[in-house]
Amino acid sequence: MNAASHGLVGKIGEDLASMFGGDQASASMEVIKTLPDAQQLLVKDAYYRSLRSVWLMVRSLPLLN
Repeated sequence: MNAASHGLVGKIGEDLASMFGGDQASASMEVIKTLPDAQQLLVKDAYYRSLRSVWLMVRSLPLLN
């Protein structure tokens, strides 16, 4: 989620965004519930965009064979 978390820095601040990037992304899932609604939406959108990219890549791999 590193690529997506960079967009979060400008929206929710560097300290908070760092909790949702890299190795800490999956460990911080419970923290999302404690955020205000607007910040929850931003973080969930970043997770969605990140996972969508991975899903598209995984789905494309069989087509290369």
